[in-house]
Amino acid sequence: MRTTPQSPLKRVAAVLARRNAVHLGDASGDRVPLPETLVTHIARLVQLLEAGREVSLRPDGKALTTQAAADYLGVSRQHLVGLVDRGELRHHRVGSHRRIAMADLLAFAERRDSARRAALDRITHEVERLGLHSPEVNEDT
Repeated sequence: MRTTPQSPLKRVAAVLARRNAVHLGDASGDRVPLPETLVTHIARLVQLLEAGREVSLRPDGKALTTQAAADYLGVSRQHLVGLVDRGELRHHRVGSHRRIAMADLLAFAERRDSARRAALDRITHEVERLGLHSPEVNEDT
């Protein structure tokens, strides 16, 4: 009976699942035990990658420039400054420069995305209520 080789991610996940004495080793044979918190984070990372999810790492306490925050949100810097000026996005100043805490940026993005989903749900409901949806249309094209 022939066995199917495991993907590298599945092999890493299997090692991490053991949770006891996970080590990092190099070619010279040096081995360093990994702290449990790091093993937990790596296991979650592997789980997400196995599921085909995109992953990004970010420092929690980092404050971003308006340009970096705009890049993260996918908007122009001028639009982001407008959000800050209208009080929609919290910020603080470092000298004359605005800085946005990563936690505040993520909270804003979640609120924005929730509002977008709710608006799309309302539109979908209204289209269905009015009978404007054509079920014979192939939605994959």
